[in-house]
Amino acid sequence: MQCAIVTDTHLGARNNCTIVNTHFLEFFSELFFPTLERYNIRNVFHLGDLGEYKRSVNTLILDSWNQQVFKKLQDYSVWMLCGNHDLFYKNNNSVSLQSSLELADRFGFAVVQDKLVTVEDIDLIPWLSTSNYTTILAQVENSISNYLFGHLEVTGALMTPGIFCTESQLDLNLLSKYRRVLSGHFHLRSTVS
Repeated sequence: MQCAIVTDTHLGARNNCTIVNTHFLEFFSELFFPTLERYNIRNVFHLGDLGEYKRSVNTLILDSWNQQVFKKLQDYSVWMLCGNHDLFYKNNNSVSLQSSLELADRFGFAVVQDKLVTVEDIDLIPWLSTSNYTTILAQVENSISNYLFGHLEVTGALMTPGIFCTESQLDLNLLSKYRRVLSGHFHLRSTVS
C-alpha cells in the first residue's frame, strides 16, 4: 500500500500561537497535499498527537484546520491514531480530541482510539494506557502483520537532541517481529535497532 504518514501536528501548539498554526497550514498546503497529488497517494496515516492541549482548543485555529486540512483529507482514506496529547485521561483512552471533533462522522476518517486495528498488513496502535495495554499486548503477540504504526514510547529513540527515551511501552524483542515499526510521539527522526 502506498501511503503518506504524518504525526505530531499538535494543533494549537505553543499556547494556540497563530504563527505556529500558519506554519503547519503552509506545510499542508505547500508540501503535503501537493505531494499526495504528485505521487497519486490515496492513503494517509496520522500517527497521533493531532492536538496539543487536552483541555483547550482555540476555535479560530480549529476552524482553520477544518477548512484547510480536514475537509481536504476527505478525498483520501485516512486513519487517525490517538496519541497521549489527544487523550483527556491518563489511564484510559475513552475521550479523545478525534472523537470529540467527530472526525469519523464528519469527515469519514478511521479513528484508532483504544484498540489495535489492522489495515492490510499494518497494525495500528494508539497510545497505550492501563485500560488497553493487556488487550493490545495480546493482539501484538498474535499478529501476523509485517508493519506496525503507533504512538509509542520506544527505548533508544531520540526524544530531543542528545536525550534518548529510556522506557518502552512494548518490549523491543516483541516489536522485532515486525519488518518495520513507525511511531509518532518523537519529534526527531530516529532509528532504533
